[in-house]
Amino acid sequence: MNLVQLGIVVVIGVIILLLIGHFWYQEAKFKKIVESNFNHKVDDAISATQGLVMDGTSVTPHTSAKNVVEKDIINLFADKAPAKPNLDMPTSINENASDTLDESLAEDSYPDDSVEALFAEIKQIPFPFADEVSNSLDYVVNIVFEEPLKIKVLPDVASYTQKHYRIFILDSNNNWHIHEKTNKHNTLGLKVVVNLVDKNGIINQAQIENLYKELFKFTMQHQGFIEQSDYQRSIVKTSDQVKFLSQEKLELELFIVLKNLVDYTSLANFFALNGFKKNDGRFHYLEDNYTQYVITNEDNHDIAEGGSYNLLRIVAYLHFVPAPKLVVDNIFDFLERFMEKFESRVLTTNRAVFGEREYNGLIRHVNSYVNNAKKHEIELGGDLVRRLL
Repeated sequence: MNLVQLGIVVVIGVIILLLIGHFWYQEAKFKKIVESNFNHKVDDAISATQGLVMDGTSVTPHTSAKNVVEKDIINLFADKAPAKPNLDMPTSINENASDTLDESLAEDSYPDDSVEALFAEIKQIPFPFADEVSNSLDYVVNIVFEEPLKIKVLPDVASYTQKHYRIFILDSNNNWHIHEKTNKHNTLGLKVVVNLVDKNGIINQAQIENLYKELFKFTMQHQGFIEQSDYQRSIVKTSDQVKFLSQEKLELELFIVLKNLVDYTSLANFFALNGFKKNDGRFHYLEDNYTQYVITNEDNHDIAEGGSYNLLRIVAYLHFVPAPKLVVDNIFDFLERFMEKFESRVLTTNRAVFGEREYNGLIRHVNSYVNNAKKHEIELGGDLVRRLL
């Protein structure tokens, strides 16, 4: 290769490097512009934690209905609010909308042509499904439109996550509905709610990012505005709680051994007198519509009509109740009445006689579990426990 050919190769190499460097620079510059214009912080969709609002039609900040302003917005589930929003009037923050909002914001008003005024007006409409949405255990995305839209196809959330999700639709009559594929509405807004945690664990970051990109693309196509909850803070806290609950459950299993066989009718009558309800052949003791403990046959199967029994099993999942110690007390109060009616004794899981020492050990274990749950800020019997276990 002569000097001329070598020179040509060197020049071409330098040109290629310059082009690569130019594209890198342009990409970095573009990312910086997007982040500076889109990543504005506002109040979370369902609480006063920080969330993200992204403008669906404009990247240039200006005071209009398509502008994102860094201000708090009113709580999603405001109780004392007009039934129908007037998008032509400015909206003041409802002082009762959220206990966590700064009191100094209570007298502020949003510009009538700002996007937060639009969100605030929509959120004043009563949301009848508030009990189904958790501030800390759900990922919530709100989408609003300035005018009602006829939307035939909604984003395919199922393609981006295996977690349970719900889509709520606000129609042009200011009524919220759970979305059904067969129904079509003139839509003012959407609320997409995805479980952050279930029995299979916590949702991963990639699923949320892909889900949000799809919802943002949908919002852009329909010239709307989008807002997401601060799921990252919830995930950090919930991860520690999930670890604790997955390692240890509070389950109680006891046996009742009877001296003689007792027929089904006598047992069923006694259980009924003591507040038990039969369900699928098993006898449940309920408080506030929740099962506290269950009585089955010795194999954890049905107590069948026409049968006779001399060994019964009691099972209690104490992490599902707010006060496990009270349930334990209720169980032993019942056992005392049972032993007065039928000559019998209580056995441990290992079929040993359950005495005072075993009872004291059980109480210590229950108290320790409750105290550890409190340290992890876990509400026994709460939504997290039921979703996970």
